[in-house]
Amino acid sequence: MSFDGKLKAQSILETYKNFDWSKCKLVIIQANDDDSSDSFIKQKLIACNTVGAKSELIKLSNQITQAELIEKIISLNHDVNVTGIILQLPVYPHLDKNSLLEAINPLKDVDGLTTNHLAEIKPCIVEAIITLKELFNLEFNNQKIVVVGLGITGGKPIYEFLKTSGYKVQACDKDTPNTFELIKSADIVFTAIGKSHFFQAKNFKKGVILFDIGVSRNKQNKLCGDINPEGIEKKARWWTKTPGGVGPFTVLAIIKNLWILHEKNKRCLQSSI
Repeated sequence: MSFDGKLKAQSILETYKNFDWSKCKLVIIQANDDDSSDSFIKQKLIACNTVGAKSELIKLSNQITQAELIEKIISLNHDVNVTGIILQLPVYPHLDKNSLLEAINPLKDVDGLTTNHLAEIKPCIVEAIITLKELFNLEFNNQKIVVVGLGITGGKPIYEFLKTSGYKVQACDKDTPNTFELIKSADIVFTAIGKSHFFQAKNFKKGVILFDIGVSRNKQNKLCGDINPEGIEKKARWWTKTPGGVGPFTVLAIIKNLWILHEKNKRCLQSSI
């Protein structure tokens, strides 16, 4: 079973229109020339517009230095009109993404990627997985779960969430010697390697649950997931298509986190008066 993630996420997003977004602003910093990022950013800006939140994209050239970008982030941290900040990953090769992320004030960390992010803020990919799990009544207990890929915005936060939640989970990547052996025996598989159609239906067992997280462009410049959809309908009990599967729910998580930050900052401001 697959589903239209865009349609389902949009229906949930509509409920956020009831909130007062007049004093909410999301700033997205783009320090890359990545085509996939352009698509992701567009969806985030559209979501903000849908609910009524302000948004701004700051697109930087590859001439930007680490120091200049950190200075820009600090300036946004101090801007009372900015509710949340996103550093769109990846960044230019000469930049250190970890230092840049840590420069974001946790009170404005929408993605939940800083070390000291608020307890109420979950990484967007984790929030998306939780929403899908609840929406489709997916059972993770007593299931063998494998996460392939440990990127900072994909597999790593998913693996950490599953592990701390007490689920039976293993992590590997495409270069791990027994990766295909692990996923062949798994009940639930999360793929997050960003390699177009790297996995085929034959790599999974019958009745598997598949979360296709990775996104990349194929030779025809079309957005694709890690899993080749051919034959998957007959193999998987439930799976997410890419694009249009998990992605819309990560965008939904951004809106949810932005509202949480707005409410948190409002309470902090009131308590200081």
